[in-house]
Amino acid sequence: MSNYDIAMICLNGHVINSRARRFPQWNAEYCEKCGSKTIVKCEQCHAFIRGKYGDPDPTGYHETTYIKPKFCQKCGHPYPWTKASIKAVKEFIEEELDLSKDDKTTLASSVDILACDNPQTQVVASRFKRIASNIGSESLKAFKDILVNVLSETAKKIIFPGL
Repeated sequence: MSNYDIAMICLNGHVINSRARRFPQWNAEYCEKCGSKTIVKCEQCHAFIRGKYGDPDPTGYHETTYIKPKFCQKCGHPYPWTKASIKAVKEFIEEELDLSKDDKTTLASSVDILACDNPQTQVVASRFKRIASNIGSESLKAFKDILVNVLSETAKKIIFPGL
C-alpha cells in the first residue's frame, strides 16, 4: 500500500488538503482563497493527485513537507494550475516586457521547456537568463514572482541562483 495520501488542490493551485483521505474534515468544494473549484483527480486521466507522503511507524506518523505537483504522475499532463501559470508567464512576456519581438518570442517559446527538467533545460535556461538580463528591475521583480511557480528546480538554479 502506498504511503501517499490524496491531495485536494484548487484549479488555481492553492493546496486545500494534502491529506484528503486521512483528514476529510479539511476538504472543501471551493477554495476559500480564490473561490475556484477544487479537484482531487487529474482532469485528463482521472488519476488521484498525489498528496502528502508519510511513513506510518509505531511511534506515530512521520510527516514530510508537501510540494504540489506540476504534472500528473500517471499521464504526464500539466495540472490546471501549471497550465494557468505558464499562460500567465507568456502573457506577461508579451504585454509587460520591453524587449524586441524576437526576444519575446524566444522567451515565450522557452517557458514550456523550463517548466520541467529535460535534456534541453540547461541550454534553454541559460538563453532565457541572458535575454532576461535586458529586463528592467521593476519588470524583472514582477516577472520573477510569476515565473518561479512555473520553473523546474534546474531552471530556477540557473536563472535565479540563490533562490
